[in-house]
Amino acid sequence: MRNESLAHFSRLGFQTLGASYYDADDLENPKDWLASLDATPGALGIMYTTWQNKYELLAGFGDLVSARTR
Repeated sequence: MRNESLAHFSRLGFQTLGASYYDADDLENPKDWLASLDATPGALGIMYTTWQNKYELLAGFGDLVSARTR
């Protein structure tokens, strides 16, 4: 569903931003989001969001985002 949503809004000319689910115990979801965003024209970036005040993975998320090449 993520790829379809990103493609839909990209086709309409919108710039997109990812907001993956960060209350998991690892960074697999953000990795998938980054791959999808890299394949989406007009994608600007990704943000860290938590519903459970779970910030233990924030530093790792920052490393993941800053290490990627586009």
